[in-house]
Amino acid sequence: MHLALLTVLWLALDPSESARYGAVVFTGKDVVIVRTWELRPDLGVKAVGATGDPIAIPSSALLVLSADIDASSTSILPRVTLRGGEVIAAELAADQAQGRLAFVSPLWGRLDIPMGQIAEYSAAPAIAGRQHPDAPFILLRNGDAVAARVEKVGPKELTVNTEFGRTQIDRSALAAIVLSAEPPPIDARQGQVYLVELTDGQRVYCDELLAASERVIILRRGDARCRVDQRAIRRIVWPGATIACASAMELGGNGVGYFGRSVIPCRDRNARGGPLRLGHRWFTRGIGTRSRSRVTFKLDARWTYLQGWVGLDPWLGRTGHCTAAVMADDEQVFRAKLRGADEGVRLAIPLGRAKQIELRTDFGPRGDLGDYVNWCDLLLIGQRSGAGQ
Repeated sequence: MHLALLTVLWLALDPSESARYGAVVFTGKDVVIVRTWELRPDLGVKAVGATGDPIAIPSSALLVLSADIDASSTSILPRVTLRGGEVIAAELAADQAQGRLAFVSPLWGRLDIPMGQIAEYSAAPAIAGRQHPDAPFILLRNGDAVAARVEKVGPKELTVNTEFGRTQIDRSALAAIVLSAEPPPIDARQGQVYLVELTDGQRVYCDELLAASERVIILRRGDARCRVDQRAIRRIVWPGATIACASAMELGGNGVGYFGRSVIPCRDRNARGGPLRLGHRWFTRGIGTRSRSRVTFKLDARWTYLQGWVGLDPWLGRTGHCTAAVMADDEQVFRAKLRGADEGVRLAIPLGRAKQIELRTDFGPRGDLGDYVNWCDLLLIGQRSGAGQ
């Protein structure tokens, strides 16, 4: 472990300071905190550092750039999730070829995608219903789930095949078409491909990035191109890097809360089972815990950094006051005091040769009153060489 570097990061990412910085850049050897950034023509990054000094980082050194994120809610955007990890905002089109679904995407225009590549299409939020059947199934806005295969998409209705025969479902009642039982990995690129995440929740692969101007970046995907405002970019992952979601890993640890109650972490939900939130930000991935939780997950040699956010849930922890810490093996590499009104603290932690990470939350001065801690958007970052997902 590089203790000096960890100390610098700890101080630089203090809750009172971290909100001032717009991005964290992860390279093969360092973590660079920057106030502003732009893409250079050679696909490197030109930035202004935390001290106001200009910084130039070549493309060959870049792994991931993670910008700050805004308050945009992504829950109502129609989107198609592919088995390879892409999430593309798209509306289900009214016509379809055999074995394929057609979509209209604001980014890429028309997309004709084989059903075997689709994990899920979400048309609208759904009320939580009874236990879902095995995929494939249709989820309706009222929470009902119908085991069915899509046979035809019309302008106003779907023709589906169920165990009771063919039937029609009004498209206005559709919440989701689920074709895969397993959630896709966050990053399953093949070859020299960029991963770009946008603030509206889209996660797209592209063959090339082009710096059109200081603010506009062009994404090229085959013969298709689209223009994206830099301020709409949440994260860029260069071809030499890979990322994985920590909440998708096997979790251990748990803990014992106040009065000896068992404290069990919630995967991709807060500690009461609701959506993850820190301040004005909403998250789809993370771990919800309470004091005094101990959440562990194993590492292998491919992972270089842990990044994410931690803070008290604003709905559940308005009066909360507790401590959060991260242990890499037996060494504490992060510690922060959390209060209910805070926006959350950014994590950017070098992992060295650690084989296990432990997330700890401990009581504050009021016991566990309001101590609902969300560990959000926890990502492991590493080199792509020989590392699969």
